[in-house]
Amino acid sequence: VRQRSVAGYVRRGISGANFLLARPDAAGLTLTPGTLKGRTSVTYRLRISPDGHSLAVCDDYSGLSLHETATGNTLCEGNPAASFRTLTAFEWLTPHRLIGLGSTRARGNADNEETIILWDAPSGRVLHKQVNASAMDCLAILPGGKLFAEAGADRRVRIRDGATLEVQSDFRAHDRAITAL
Repeated sequence: VRQRSVAGYVRRGISGANFLLARPDAAGLTLTPGTLKGRTSVTYRLRISPDGHSLAVCDDYSGLSLHETATGNTLCEGNPAASFRTLTAFEWLTPHRLIGLGSTRARGNADNEETIILWDAPSGRVLHKQVNASAMDCLAILPGGKLFAEAGADRRVRIRDGATLEVQSDFRAHDRAITAL
C-alpha cells in the first residue's frame, strides 16, 4: 500500500531545516516534527518516498539531498542532481529509486541537454541516464512504479519504463506546452 504523506517546510535554523510530516493513520492524522540535518537553505520542493521512510529535498533548483524522515539524517553524501543546472521535476519511483528531469545548461542555449535520470536513493548512484530532444517539465508515477509519464514543451506525453527509461508510448496530448500531469 502506498502511503500518502505531506511534508511542509517550517523554518530554517543553525543545524538544519525544520519540517512537519503529516501521515494518515487509522485515527486520522499523525504529525511528526523533524529536522533535516545539515540543511540551512530555503527548501523549494519536498517529495516523500512511497514507504514514508525517506524525504527528497530540492533547495536551489539543482541541489537535491535525501534524508531519513525518522531522524533527519542524510541518506547519501553528495548531490544526486549535481549534473543538472536546473532540476525541473523529481519523484520517487519506488522507496529506493528516484526519477529526475533537468537540463545541463540554461534553456535556449544550443549546447543544453534535457536529461532524465534514474537514481538509486541509498547510494545516490545514477542507474540510467537518457537525453531527450525537447524540454521535460513534469512527471507522474503510475501506480506500482513500473511505469511513469513525463511531458513538457513539445506538447507530448511519453510513458516510460521505470527500470530502463525506454519510451513505451508517445503521443501528442495538448495544443500547448504541458506543465502538469
